[in-house]
Amino acid sequence: MDYLLPLLLLGLGVILILVFTPLALRKGQVPIEEVNVSFGQVLEQDLLVEQLKSLEDQIQLLKNEYQELKSQGEPAKQQAPPKETPVSPPVQQPSPGKLPDMELYRAVFQAYDAGKTVTEIAKELGRGKGEIQLILNLRR
Repeated sequence: MDYLLPLLLLGLGVILILVFTPLALRKGQVPIEEVNVSFGQVLEQDLLVEQLKSLEDQIQLLKNEYQELKSQGEPAKQQAPPKETPVSPPVQQPSPGKLPDMELYRAVFQAYDAGKTVTEIAKELGRGKGEIQLILNLRR
């Protein structure tokens, strides 16, 4: 019987340690998710600060360039610019060997329906295979 009391106290001590140790450890710990979020926020803020500084530098460079261009343009404003007559843009004629779009589409469709491959059609019409495939996909 002499050993029963110490054994009982030892068992009680083990139970107390098993119950209260995890509770004590949890109180002092910060969940890993919160640590990751905090660290991520710090990194994000550092990146934002760097980007902000970079943008401010670019703004300053643009302001300087604007001032230089403005100072160069002032003497030219004093002289009257020569009046230009409006010129209509030149009409583009299809280059030899190049078909207008509708004729190209028709030629591609006819050749494909005749059983030619995309590569053969591309070589025949002088166009890229990707362009021929795109035209064929537009048909669908």
